[in-house]
Amino acid sequence: MKKTIYILAALLAVSSCIYPFSPDVMGTGEGLVVEGDVLIGDISVFSLSSVSPLNGDATSRPNGTVWVEDEFGNKYKSYSEKNKKVYVDLTDAPADRMYRIHVLLSNPGEKWDPEYVSGWRYPQPEPVISSIDLEPTESELNLTLSLQSPEGSSGCYRWDYELDWEYNADYQASFLYDPDYDRLIDLSMTGQPNPYYICYSHSYSTESGLAIAKTLQGQGLYGHEFHRVSRWSPIASRRMAALVKARIISEDCYEYLNTLQETSDYTGSLFTTIPSGMQGNIRSVSDSTHMAVGFIEVSHVAEKRRFFDVAPYYYRKTPAETPAVLEYDKAHPDMKSWYNIGYRPVDDLGEGGAVRWIKSRCVDCRELGGVTTPPEYWVK
Repeated sequence: MKKTIYILAALLAVSSCIYPFSPDVMGTGEGLVVEGDVLIGDISVFSLSSVSPLNGDATSRPNGTVWVEDEFGNKYKSYSEKNKKVYVDLTDAPADRMYRIHVLLSNPGEKWDPEYVSGWRYPQPEPVISSIDLEPTESELNLTLSLQSPEGSSGCYRWDYELDWEYNADYQASFLYDPDYDRLIDLSMTGQPNPYYICYSHSYSTESGLAIAKTLQGQGLYGHEFHRVSRWSPIASRRMAALVKARIISEDCYEYLNTLQETSDYTGSLFTTIPSGMQGNIRSVSDSTHMAVGFIEVSHVAEKRRFFDVAPYYYRKTPAETPAVLEYDKAHPDMKSWYNIGYRPVDDLGEGGAVRWIKSRCVDCRELGGVTTPPEYWVK
């Protein structure tokens, strides 16, 4: 029963990638959680957090830093610490040596030991991303991934992905309003396109994907779905790019992460305990029996980006707003007041006619969170 209470407490205390902890590992104190992997040839990202039993103080958060060291004593220190994450550049780290992480806490107190290290590990081999594909269904666009690994490797994979997309506002306005001079700018006279019609936006996975392919031919993962996009979403409106960063992990790392993932996802009974042998590989320097929550793997990273023209699949919505007519002429004295309450000009009703106005979100794509400058790698 005591184990059940602690597992339920951990499930309530954590979210996203913060793993629940096993009471056989953590005992009755507050558990240190270390997330991240050593990614050879890429930027490694680590974060520190904690989970507590029901009678513990869950308001505190561990502070400290993380660095990576190799078997020859070379240290790769963090180059940036922001958003409660630590970034370590391993793009030039050699592949023929063992690595581990070192965690140094600045506020250990009575809850945690001051220093932790992960076990030494050689890098897992680099996988091959053989394809990233798009499979449309009646309501969604499904992104799938195919991976292959060298003979003799574990056949266990993790991956992260990023999405970029181009989208447009509901209306392409032919006028802009200049509030400083209280005047309309007719874009047809300037020869310039509307600068706020097309935007670009970005998102990324919040959890690393996890899959095993030991039973499949050639240790490969084929046509595995990793993301879905609604055909009504702006993501599917024009052009989309998917970047996948994949890596091979060991079987023991997979088993550990899969068990914790199943517990977090409420797979099976809530009263199913985590097996007592499922321990991570992060231990206190001063007392090796004190374990942190987490498993640090060392892996090579493969990455691939693919662009998709998704406009043919888009279920274009009927604009939610209809332009309102601002009576009289283009220099109507109410223009500034319409601008101040969130309206923007769209077009006119003919030579010398009135100008139609609409809520700004319908003509300014930036109001959906995007920017007007495409990424450097964007391909038209």
